[in-house]
Amino acid sequence: MRQSLGSERRSRLIEQLAASGPAELASLGALAGSTKDHELGAAVCSRLSQLDRAQRPFAAQDLAGALMGVEYREVNRAIMEADRLTLEALSEDGAFETGQTPKRALKLALMKREEAEFDEPVEDDDKDDTDTHETETEED
Repeated sequence: MRQSLGSERRSRLIEQLAASGPAELASLGALAGSTKDHELGAAVCSRLSQLDRAQRPFAAQDLAGALMGVEYREVNRAIMEADRLTLEALSEDGAFETGQTPKRALKLALMKREEAEFDEPVEDDDKDDTDTHETETEED
């Protein structure tokens, strides 16, 4: 979403969305995600950040995932892995310095589980059954 920083259209959209409520933001967020409109998505995220968490119709991360797709998932995965490796190194260093067992084992296990869940394939609702039908006929 940084590619549209400073664009005239993005500035106009931010001004127009200044008084938008959750329902309008939900609709515009869906439009931005389905059309891959990065400028509209950035304006919607900007307005979302001004709302209380309880009033937000969706998470900005969901919109970023819809707009950026695989690139967003790869970057998020790398950040999660870097966080986990940093915590592992700190834990091992602390254990070495104190001679005690690491106290962050539970946190590390939860981080590993979260990474594994993040790696699971996302179900594609637009996928139809023609691919599986073709595979079955080829095997016959």
